[in-house]
Amino acid sequence: MSLISFIDSYGYFAVFLGGIFEGEAVLVLGGLAAYGGFLKLPLVLFFALIGAMVSDWSWFFAGRYKGKKVIEKWPRLKNLMLKPQKHVDKRAVFLSFALRFMYGFRTVVPLSLGMSTIRTPVFLLFNTMGLIFWVLSIGISGYFFGDIMEIFLGKFKRYEFKIIILTFIGVMIIYGIYSLVKYLLKKTL
Repeated sequence: MSLISFIDSYGYFAVFLGGIFEGEAVLVLGGLAAYGGFLKLPLVLFFALIGAMVSDWSWFFAGRYKGKKVIEKWPRLKNLMLKPQKHVDKRAVFLSFALRFMYGFRTVVPLSLGMSTIRTPVFLLFNTMGLIFWVLSIGISGYFFGDIMEIFLGKFKRYEFKIIILTFIGVMIIYGIYSLVKYLLKKTL
């Protein structure tokens, strides 16, 4: 099942799950769906926020209450986690705010923050502020992407939602290929 059909079939529940697991792609598609009249933008933002909170806070509390036991059980993981833990302790407030913008580190960072010295209310406050900023910036970007498409294509609602989504996916594929080529060139040089 593609993200498009997932959002089309499950609506706000899909956005909620996307907030937990996927992140940006589902939130942008939710913003596009809101622009197209399929979903309401405030509810898209709300369910994405709740999903992201569930994810970040679950990893944080897993680190807080089970993190040290897990790394003691696996020595290789202990060596891997303890080196960056000193840096996490020094920048815990900033990381709490910015962790949603750290693509690829959304499980490791809150887990490490849970094992850090940051107080739980401080994490929850700064993480919530960062999540709100993330949801607003990404979700509204998806909505305004629909507005830009309307400027170029005329009335947006005349076009099938799937055509617009395919355009977005095409852009993401091109960006992925560009990133892969850039990585491979850097690796070979």
